[in-house]
Amino acid sequence: MNLPLVHIIILNWNGLNDTSECLASIKKLTYPNVHVQVIDNASKNGEAEIIEKRFPEVEVLKQTENLGFCGGCNAGMKKALAENADFVMLLNNDAIVSPNLIETLLEEYEKLENPGAVSPIIFKYPETKKIWFSIAKWEAVWKTGEAKFRLVLDENYEELKSRKPYPTEFACGCCLFISTRVIKEVGMFDERYFAFYDEAEWCVRMKRRGFTSYIVPSAFIYHKVGGSTPSLVSTYLLNRNRLLWIAENLSFGQKVRSYPVMAKEFVWHLLNAGKLIPERKRYIPRARSRAFLQGYKDYFLRRFGKWGKETEKVIFRK
Repeated sequence: MNLPLVHIIILNWNGLNDTSECLASIKKLTYPNVHVQVIDNASKNGEAEIIEKRFPEVEVLKQTENLGFCGGCNAGMKKALAENADFVMLLNNDAIVSPNLIETLLEEYEKLENPGAVSPIIFKYPETKKIWFSIAKWEAVWKTGEAKFRLVLDENYEELKSRKPYPTEFACGCCLFISTRVIKEVGMFDERYFAFYDEAEWCVRMKRRGFTSYIVPSAFIYHKVGGSTPSLVSTYLLNRNRLLWIAENLSFGQKVRSYPVMAKEFVWHLLNAGKLIPERKRYIPRARSRAFLQGYKDYFLRRFGKWGKETEKVIFRK
């Protein structure tokens, strides 16, 4: 019996230590028919060559510029399709996998009705008992001033692990398992996003084609949250891309509930960036507020994809 071929796609951008630890965990996978790609997004200090020497069994695809999560993953998926892979697993370079991950995801995937993308439960690392991702559900809460995806259910893992796979608004790009058949039908990531909210947009497209995204609670990995992207970069991209995703994918009712909450949030960051929030009430550094506001600016100026030089000065500010 021929086992399905699974291509594991990992992006590296100046993250040699995390990528090496991730690849070391992949060596312990018990599923035999995998091919591992590392997409190096023009890292510095010869990281691509170091990975090739440390892990000769891994295919390293060297890019001449930083293509972001979307462009890098798309390059890997094109390679997987060209080599007739049956499944693709996108995996963050700051993730640590469990040995039976592939078998569990594959077994459950093949039982599901019209599966699109699936994800395991994702624990924080090294806080290995704390769940970071177990659902994606859009929420707008006036009291907290937040309009974003809820990523964790109330249940603990002991309660979740015996559940059957359940639907989610999106599977998480930190570890996303998908059939190449679905990729061929739906297409790949929208590169306007560069990184963040990309998998949410992708899964909406899948849903429109009749596919459902699921969480497989019997499978799990660990994630060094925030390890792969500098904090100001993620603040900027999360906010810019949230605006794009909302405009194109939320219902009218959800927008009515979300925009007032976001306006409250915007005013707070505007005041914080302008040094008008008293020190005792300031819980976010001003640099983050500036990155947040830059996301608004670039959204309304329709500047998507990788950031330009003006934005770079804000999000890489020391």
